Amino acid sequence: MHYEPCIEVRNLSFSYPDGTEALRNISLEIGRGEKVAIVGPNGSGKSTLLLHFNGILRGKGEVRILGKAINKANLREVRREVGLVFQEPDDQLFSPTVFDDVAFGPLNQDLSAEEVRTRVKEALQEVGLPGYENRSSHHLSYGEKKRVSIATVLSYNPEILALDEPTSNTDPKNRRRLINLLKGLAKTIVIATHDLDLVLDVCPRCLIINQGEIRANGKTEELLTNPHLLESNHLELPLSLSRLQKIKDR
Repeated sequence: MHYEPCIEVRNLSFSYPDGTEALRNISLEIGRGEKVAIVGPNGSGKSTLLLHFNGILRGKGEVRILGKAINKANLREVRREVGLVFQEPDDQLFSPTVFDDVAFGPLNQDLSAEEVRTRVKEALQEVGLPGYENRSSHHLSYGEKKRVSIATVLSYNPEILALDEPTSNTDPKNRRRLINLLKGLAKTIVIATHDLDLVLDVCPRCLIINQGEIRANGKTEELLTNPHLLESNHLELPLSLSRLQKIKDR
């Protein structure tokens, strides 16, 4: 049987208008149902790459989602399959209430009012915020905003969930809630992050990107336990492994 990846990138390069080269000849494949992390230091190109998966950015090369090339003809269809969660929840939440924010996607799918209400209820239940429909998104805690942001994409049932730094600026309790949520979701998940402990918990595979190039692509446990590889790409051992190594060295 021919295997068709969920996400396919071929020879992708991208430069910003000021001439900054952000991606250099990137090629990768991600299969349906995989949980994959894109890790690298700040400015490495990981967020830029993520924004190509639903056509917010368009570089030179090819990006295919579920076998479809991203172009004007099918951009709307592709975006229904890729739910993008921005790093800052206030960039995603813009409506008077949580219900309105979470209902935005389903409403644009021309669903019935009853189906929209069901989608909103189920999405909020999935992120652990049942009954939040009438709350103001902007009066929630930062951790709650993060989870509502995820609910806004879960509500329109995309095949792929792409998250940019989902645990940034979250306290330990909400960070753990997000990790458990991501581990339990039956989606194709791509996470751009420098939180390597999150990657160890959630993603069996990761890609290390630096200066716009993929430097490594393989099993998370193998890549993130390689001190030389991490150091050469301006990364450090995950805190959990670093603490374990210190205990062993005592």
